[in-house]
Amino acid sequence: MNLKDAINGRRSIRIFKEDLVSDKSIKEIIKAGMMAPSACNRQHWHFIIIKDKKVKQTIYEECGSQKTILKAPVSIAVCYNHELNREHSSNIQSVAAAVQNMSLRAHDLGLGSTWIAGFGDWKSANRILGLPKHLRIMCVLVVGKPEKLPPPPRRKPIEEVVSYERYAGARHNLPKTMRASKWSMKEVRENQKLVYRARERNKDREPWGNDDINFMGKTLRKHLVRKNMHVMQLFAYDGTILRGFVDLFKEHRFQTCELTEEASSIIQYKFPDTKCIVYDKEIPLKDNSLDLIFATFSLEKVPEKRKILREARRVLKPNGKLIVFFKNKLSLYGLTYFAWDKIGINMQDNSIISPDPFEPITSIYLNKIMKRIGFSTKMKAAYFYMPEIEVYHEKFDGFQKRFGETFKFKKLVGFSLKAGTLLYKITKKLRLPIISSTMYIIGTKKS
Repeated sequence: MNLKDAINGRRSIRIFKEDLVSDKSIKEIIKAGMMAPSACNRQHWHFIIIKDKKVKQTIYEECGSQKTILKAPVSIAVCYNHELNREHSSNIQSVAAAVQNMSLRAHDLGLGSTWIAGFGDWKSANRILGLPKHLRIMCVLVVGKPEKLPPPPRRKPIEEVVSYERYAGARHNLPKTMRASKWSMKEVRENQKLVYRARERNKDREPWGNDDINFMGKTLRKHLVRKNMHVMQLFAYDGTILRGFVDLFKEHRFQTCELTEEASSIIQYKFPDTKCIVYDKEIPLKDNSLDLIFATFSLEKVPEKRKILREARRVLKPNGKLIVFFKNKLSLYGLTYFAWDKIGINMQDNSIISPDPFEPITSIYLNKIMKRIGFSTKMKAAYFYMPEIEVYHEKFDGFQKRFGETFKFKKLVGFSLKAGTLLYKITKKLRLPIISSTMYIIGTKKS
């Protein structure tokens, strides 16, 4: 394989076949890493080859590492000497160069790999692997035969990342706030283009509770009143929710409408039989062409709600239905969200909430908009408190281990998750219109 093909063809692989990787291949990969340049030729690296499932399981459980470490036939802990060449992180730069060489050589050998920074708490990892004080783990490179090569992720155009003599790029980055109202549609799309990628068929990024997803499926089933209906999901994003009830639409003409080609590609990667269209300034469908449109916690991610809902009404047939499931701002969820916002959770550490900006909607406001643009509406409550609290609680232990010392307010967050989980279990069957956390509104297009 020539160098250009290796660079262009390499992919980050997270799903592997069970085939073992030969010791010869592993040595070839490490030799490639050792050929990387290093500051002052210190060769700051040390590599620990991990095949033992018990060791991987220990790292996963005690350090809070990403689960990918368990799935690969071989994990290579890439360590660096943190006592030498610390100026401008020269030691880390050196070992990072080695990791790139190793990734390219793995691809050259017909193998797949990806480096994992989320290996968890480094102090625990050092103890488990018996590292001396001068070494620390920088990342874990997982290696194996790829189950499937994902499509290439979107890259920024070269003009956007290159300047001459002095910086001439954008003067601001994407917004840090998770409040969607502070974003423009252009910025929301740019965020999707960067973070949405078809990684794993069974990997869903959004932490929605199964109770919410099952409830949505049951509600939609009631409105699929005949075969061969024209149905559209408005912004499925990464398909986390759609996966729970996609089989409902086998006997219907179903499609999703997404904000970007990147979001469309991940839906088609996960659900190959699903047609996707892209919303730019309008939904690219004729007037009066759909029987049913539904949105599942998706209007919370966009600033132009009124315009999008107006477009949804345009493409619905007379008496067609729009069902919007949403997180209600006038609820305990809204209060929890307000607390997240105030303690400083932003888009840099927002992965525990959503890869997109997200802001709950006032039920009164949404109802008012839909009535004004020509819907008759019925507002209904689903859950008093948020089912996803159980998902947050389940993931919290690994999350706090992984981010360790940098995780702000972890004791407060831990207590809040325990209290929230208990509250959800107590109020699971409680339905209180207007102030419930999970609600939905059924809009019927007036003829």
